[in-house]
Amino acid sequence: EGVVQKSKNIPGLDGRAITKPLEGDLVKKCGASIRAGKLKPEQVNTVGIFNRLMGDSFSQKLFEELKPSYTEELRAMLTEWLMAYSEHTGVELPPYCMNSDQAEA
Repeated sequence: EGVVQKSKNIPGLDGRAITKPLEGDLVKKCGASIRAGKLKPEQVNTVGIFNRLMGDSFSQKLFEELKPSYTEELRAMLTEWLMAYSEHTGVELPPYCMNSDQAEA
């Protein structure tokens, strides 16, 4: 268990206030690690903790970070990762990851 995860058990410590200023950098680093294949779909909890700490804004920014990479070359890997992340966090898949029928629903 990481330091951020352990800190949630400390009374009076606001993890959101601590991590929010780092959100932009965290999004970029997570995005780079996902694109490089260093964060596998089975490791989404590593990134999912930031959604829990910072709220949906983290997920939305992460989705925007990954969107330009959602190309033919990386589509299968990113789709698998995004589906695992969505399942883990309860956040809806980004529209670019859904087929047209799913996006309309």
